[in-house]
Amino acid sequence: MQWFRYYHETPTDPKWRAVAIEAGVPVHAVLAVWDCMMVNASESSARGTLEGWNHRVTGAAIDLKAADVEAIYNAMQGLTLDGDHLTGWGKRQRCSDDVAARVKQHRERTKQERNVTPAEGNVTGTDFPLRAQTPDSEHIQIPPPPSADTSVRVKGADGAAAVANRFLELREERWPNDTRFPAPLITLRTEAQQFLDSGGTVELLGEVLERGMATWKSPSPPRSLRAFAESVADRVAEFKRASEQPVARPANKSVAIMAPGIIDRMTRIRGRLRLYRDTGKWDYGSDPAPTHPRCGIPLKVLEEELGQDFVDKHHRGAA
Repeated sequence: MQWFRYYHETPTDPKWRAVAIEAGVPVHAVLAVWDCMMVNASESSARGTLEGWNHRVTGAAIDLKAADVEAIYNAMQGLTLDGDHLTGWGKRQRCSDDVAARVKQHRERTKQERNVTPAEGNVTGTDFPLRAQTPDSEHIQIPPPPSADTSVRVKGADGAAAVANRFLELREERWPNDTRFPAPLITLRTEAQQFLDSGGTVELLGEVLERGMATWKSPSPPRSLRAFAESVADRVAEFKRASEQPVARPANKSVAIMAPGIIDRMTRIRGRLRLYRDTGKWDYGSDPAPTHPRCGIPLKVLEEELGQDFVDKHHRGAA
């Protein structure tokens, strides 16, 4: 900790006059020694106690004789000192002033609160495959709609908790040493629930947060999910448009029908491609990166999200 409290009444405290009379030195010399003691006690491993105090070195620093510093030290015993301990330190200097310790305690409490959330069911949707299966050329395969237990559109307390926890995880990864507090966990969950109620999904919100944190330009970290409200609104609107498109039966039976499950999966793929476009990072386990020859993402989707030059360079050119 790099500072300590210095109160307004310190320079005019009558105790310094009593010490000055006993030590036979001016009052300003007593104040100078006391200031050095406060700094020493603040920097000590056991704050509030003089550590490595040296009358001669202190005197040289403030232009006093070592004997005068020692006389002041002795005269302070019983008034402001008890041996090498500053008697008023515990009352005048508060433990809460240590910001680093307070932030550490806050993060530990938040981590414990996050670990209390129910673990049943998958609320992140991360176990869904990245690539759609190749349809049978002789049959039209329509994937069944996801069940209530595995749907990525989770709207309960678990979903809100998952989004809030993801926000805190990403914030901690991007700003590991920042001492500014995020919004309370209950506030983050409330905001997450509002986004879910507006039509978003846990996975969609997670993608918005990942992209938003990766491209955040301010030196100060976002305090709450409200910082990404506009991005969430845009992605939810895009998701709704894709979900509401009519499912038309194609004339060519070798082409798979884009059922809701496929649409949602392609929306997720597009979100990952945009994050890759903005950051150059692709961290999705065993799924090949867009530059890999075995990438299973349709070339049309790659071209729409990453550009024709990208596809020509990494896929058409390679072929």
